[in-house]
Amino acid sequence: MSLSELTSAGGNSISQPISTTPFPPRYWWLKRLSIAGGAWLVFLVALRLWWGWEADRRFEAEVARIQAAREPIFPEDFDSRPIPDERNAVTLLLQALNAMNVSAQDDRHLDDWSYGWGKVQNERGDIEPILAANATALDLLHQAAQRTDVDWDVRIRSPAINFVLPNLSASRQLGKLCISAANYEHVNRHDERAIQRMHDAFHHARIVDQQSTFLTHLTALSLQALVCSSVERTGPTLRLDSANPGDPQAATRTAVQNLIADLLDEDAYSMAFVRSMYTERMWQFDTLQSLKQGTSSLRALTGGPTPSLWAAGAILNIPIRPLLTYDGLNCLQNTSDYADAAKQGSWPAARKRFPGMSSDDSPWNQVMHPFSRIIMPSFERSFVLHYRLLADRRMAALVLALRLCESDHGARPRSLVDLVPTYISELPADPFDAAGSPICYQPDIAKPILYSIGLDGIDNGGAFAFHSTGGIKVDQLDQPFFLDGKRPTSATDLNHPPETSPSGEEDHDDQTDAERQTNQDDQRK
Repeated sequence: MSLSELTSAGGNSISQPISTTPFPPRYWWLKRLSIAGGAWLVFLVALRLWWGWEADRRFEAEVARIQAAREPIFPEDFDSRPIPDERNAVTLLLQALNAMNVSAQDDRHLDDWSYGWGKVQNERGDIEPILAANATALDLLHQAAQRTDVDWDVRIRSPAINFVLPNLSASRQLGKLCISAANYEHVNRHDERAIQRMHDAFHHARIVDQQSTFLTHLTALSLQALVCSSVERTGPTLRLDSANPGDPQAATRTAVQNLIADLLDEDAYSMAFVRSMYTERMWQFDTLQSLKQGTSSLRALTGGPTPSLWAAGAILNIPIRPLLTYDGLNCLQNTSDYADAAKQGSWPAARKRFPGMSSDDSPWNQVMHPFSRIIMPSFERSFVLHYRLLADRRMAALVLALRLCESDHGARPRSLVDLVPTYISELPADPFDAAGSPICYQPDIAKPILYSIGLDGIDNGGAFAFHSTGGIKVDQLDQPFFLDGKRPTSATDLNHPPETSPSGEEDHDDQTDAERQTNQDDQRK
């Protein structure tokens, strides 16, 4: 190609427009998105840091409030004072538990003698060999009941969730054995020993209650309910030494008065209920700390997969850890409210202190409350049982006071006021009555009773309901305590038909309900 041709070609190429597109291409919109995304990420990190700081601040403030109130919150706060074996009631109680010799068939007979009504008069041959085989256990329990110092030598340490609760089945069985012995002694007209066995069973419950956990308190409650049931059965026909002078088998006035005093001394029982709430709160606090530190997981708490979105342990990831802290704070505050409620002297006063807990079981609520859904037990039924037992204890004390008065004067008094102050220092209040009115008394009806107005707070004149299949429905109408030693099991036991509850509802009695909740919480733990 000639020079002129090259020049011509070059001139043409120079005269063409030059492209302004950068190479490689520059995406300005992507740069803007990256800047915005980075700013958003910085905002989320800052928000997470503030959220975590605020959650920890509120949680630590609640712990500080608990400590300022001198209430226990750390596992070490529950350590008991060591007691030498020669003074410790637990030493003898454990020996009594180890000395028991009760087969499955024996246990069914104990059920008849401790719970059953009208079934044991002709079954002495079934219970006598059981009592003979367990004479050593009963004697050791009697010795334990004489001791006032209690130390279970339980030292809970973090992680508290790994603490193994004691096997309470043996304690429940020993309680049935002791009450069966009391009822047997009464059937055999040896009422001094019957009162002694009731005293032993009552203090057995006191010793168990010193373990200060929610489950042991429910167990102690069921053991005390057995004592009240035995008083209801035997109290109206107790043979007293004042009416049977010189009879060594008649119950002494002093023994009966001591049992009345035991039944009306409610401080230890009520404080054990409060302390059981404190123990649950400690478990919540310590378990939350373990979760936040990564030494435990929600999966470990449930023993398997959970329905929560965070079941696989993702909830412990840094971005959402404050959610766990806030939920744990909610647990501590709610349990503190329940502990405050447990200090109240009546059901209406306690119910006013209950926290306003949501019953929402939606998926969103499950996600927002992953910790409390696992660790927070249902307390409200235990409060019903607590105050129902207080009513039964007070009525059992009145039954014994009425028996003393009847022994002295040949008949029961027309009014409970006549018992004061000779037989009882003051009339006990009905724990279900908001006004604090005394336990009610109906001595002139065909089946005379003491009664509490019950859960609904309405005085129905002593009316009570039966389940269609038998058994008194204590969740309905009034809560009776019978003065003839014969608790009816169905409407046919009465001269007049009582009201009957709907056939589809379950029967609830104190002991059965307490054991039902204990077994449920056994599974939870």
